[in-house]
Amino acid sequence: MSVLTQLLLRLAFGLSVAMAVTPSRLVSGGFFRRQTLVVLGLCTLAAAAAKQNAPPAFWPAVLAAAASYVGFVFWQAEWPRSGKATVTLGAALALAGAWRCAEFPAAAATAARWLGWLSAPTSGLVLGGTLGAMLLGHSYLTSPTMQLGPLRRLLAVAMTDRKSTRLNSSHTDISRMPSSA
Repeated sequence: MSVLTQLLLRLAFGLSVAMAVTPSRLVSGGFFRRQTLVVLGLCTLAAAAAKQNAPPAFWPAVLAAAASYVGFVFWQAEWPRSGKATVTLGAALALAGAWRCAEFPAAAATAARWLGWLSAPTSGLVLGGTLGAMLLGHSYLTSPTMQLGPLRRLLAVAMTDRKSTRLNSSHTDISRMPSSA
């Protein structure tokens, strides 16, 4: 369940960051209200999973869920600055919870420890940015007059390290059957 807690908190972190970088003047408040409810659900489920199997992450998950609820209330009242501030607080709490239930080997080299610490925010940004872009894409279906700028920004967040993950086309591996086959 620690893996489930990690996944949920990383996803909540990334989705919260995706909301924080989405310009509220170009996207309807309904989008942000739905997103905060999704993050609230992710953090609540993370808190339930952490209660039994990853106790250090329990309180950060609960506080992140509370911040998401307060963010929902702010977005409901159409107060975008306050909504973004609570979303950012929720992102920080979700990341803190992900770090608290992560296991970092004490004997690992310094570079390995740094990579361990960077794992939660980078994977969270990819997962949450992708989910945020998908949900924003759905909003375009219900409100086709919205501008494409916010979606492009979210895709940029989700694709932070595109070059290192795509295959290099100049080095193709051709697998061959042995001639005796």
